[in-house]
Amino acid sequence: MAVPNGGEQVGVRLNRSTVIARGKNQEAAEFATKVSSYLGELTGVPVIWGLEVGGTVGKVHWYADYESLAALETAFGQLATDQGYQALLDTSVDIFVGAAEDTWVYLT
Repeated sequence: MAVPNGGEQVGVRLNRSTVIARGKNQEAAEFATKVSSYLGELTGVPVIWGLEVGGTVGKVHWYADYESLAALETAFGQLATDQGYQALLDTSVDIFVGAAEDTWVYLT
């Protein structure tokens, strides 16, 4: 696939982010580590996480690099039907504020 800079796409990076609820930093770090590991095992794609420096205080980001948009869509399909992932998400309802936000970036 051609991309705006004239190069070729070499992958797609997913950046999922959300804001930690007040006083829930420890729980958020534990959840971020656990969900990253679970997602990596389920999809076969390593997931890393970190806290935003500058900008929004208490914002956590997850990153995963997929070889294509089709591979990302396949992973989303796995997550939508995986009961373990859904149960893991249920444990985080009081840890974060608002909905998670996804950004997809073509890598070149």
